[in-house]
Formats: sequence, C-alpha cells, structure tokens
Amino acid sequence: MSSERRKTMITYIKQALKEAIDNNIQDITFFPHGEEYEVAFRKAGVKQVYDHISSEDADVLFNHIKVTADMIVIEKRRGQLGTCDYPLDDGRVITIRISTVGDFRGLETMAIRLLDCINRDEHRVCLRDFDFDSSLENVLEQVRIPGLHIITGRAGVGKTTLAYLIIAEAFKEGQVMTIERHVEIKDVSFGQLQVNEVNRMDYDALVTLVPRFNPNVLFIGEANTQEEVEAVLKAVSAGLSVVTTAYQDDFLIPHDVLEMKQGQDGKRNVALVK
Repeated sequence: MSSERRKTMITYIKQALKEAIDNNIQDITFFPHGEEYEVAFRKAGVKQVYDHISSEDADVLFNHIKVTADMIVIEKRRGQLGTCDYPLDDGRVITIRISTVGDFRGLETMAIRLLDCINRDEHRVCLRDFDFDSSLENVLEQVRIPGLHIITGRAGVGKTTLAYLIIAEAFKEGQVMTIERHVEIKDVSFGQLQVNEVNRMDYDALVTLVPRFNPNVLFIGEANTQEEVEAVLKAVSAGLSVVTTAYQDDFLIPHDVLEMKQGQDGKRNVALVK
C-alpha cells in the first residue's frame, strides 16, 4: 500500500463524510460493480450514487476504516461490526457504525451509518423530527410505566436514536443504564455497558449486574437474536423497566409497542400500540 494512495483515500473519506453530514445522509455504502466500487449515499431509503472508485482504492479505504474502528483488517469474508469517532478536518467528529461482509466472490462490501456529529448541533436529531400519532407527553408517560417497552421498525429507520431521545426526556432526573453490543450513541448521563465476550461480559452477565445499580430504566440495544431476547426477558423478570428495539414484535409477555415507519416525505412516523 503506497503512503500516497492511503493519504488520498483518507482525504476522500473525510470529504465524503463531510458532504454526507451536510446533506443529512444516513448511510454511505460501498458495493463492488465489476472492476470498481460504487459509492452511494442513502437517505430515507433512497439511494444517490455519489462516486465510483477502483477496487484498489476501496481496499485501501476499507483497511483505514477498519484500523480506526479496531476491526480485523485481514477478515474480508465474515461479517464484522464496529464503531468509532472519526475526526474531520474542520474540527467536527462524527460517530460512525461500520458493517462489512464479503460476497460469494470474496469481494468486500462496506456500509457506514452516520450516528452523531459532535460540535454540529444543527444536525442533531431531536424528538421534533418524529411524527407521533399520539401526543409526545402520552408516549413519555407510557414509557415511565414500569414494564417492557419495544420500539419496532425496519433496519435504518432510527429506532436506537428514538429510544435514546425518549429515555433522556422521560427520565431526566433518573438513573439510566444501557446494554449494547456496540455503543453507538454516547451519552455521559447514562451508564453505558458494552458486550465484551472476550472478558466474559455477555448479555446474560451484564443483565445480572445491572439490578445492583437500581436504574429507573434499562435500555437493551436490540432484541432480534435469541440471546438478546433472553436478556430482555431476564431483565424484566428481575423487576427492571426495559426499553428495547426489534424488527418486529414477537414478545408474549405484557408490553407496549412504539411502531416506527419512514414516511414518503422522509418524516419518521411513530405509532403507540398498547
């Protein structure tokens, strides 16, 4: 890898991230197309082709991003997830989530989700950006009721963002704890725990620890795998009030649901289902 090509691709990704932030883009994707890669922006489910780069440049860019996010650089087939705070040249820092996987030819694909931009408050998502079918106060009152609260919706609709905003508003004076496979949104007022299986801190172990801190609410990042669902059920059975996210509602115990959908106008609609 030439140092000049690496510098060029670092400049390239910084510029792409800057343009994505300034245009409220949610994702940047890199897909192999023949001998090159298509770089695309996604906003409200709509793809906008941004550029095409060579496979050699894509490989250099992927390596740089994976090193920054403490991912395995040489792993190009199995899926990987990572997050990091990426500094831009203008002083801003963007929190990004990286997903990679190899296709049947062994060519790697990368998706970058833009999560939060520090020092750029005008682009921060707030509760006003969501269209609630019920009043916001009704939603907050419901979430304050002890029990299980699930936010459902397709991937990328903003479930975790909504969860953080609602919890922060509903429990301003309370103790909030979170358990996530990857902490995507940093909030210094929350006690944020991250799954670390190397240190034997899996979902089950973390849920066992949380009741000792007596939080007003526990956010478990998602409940889509069996392990995650079992963690949610264990937390609820321990008497904790739990907020979680899922693609669909498959829980049999009593709970309420906030159902999210992306409107054609880009507005995210939220329906409270009791």
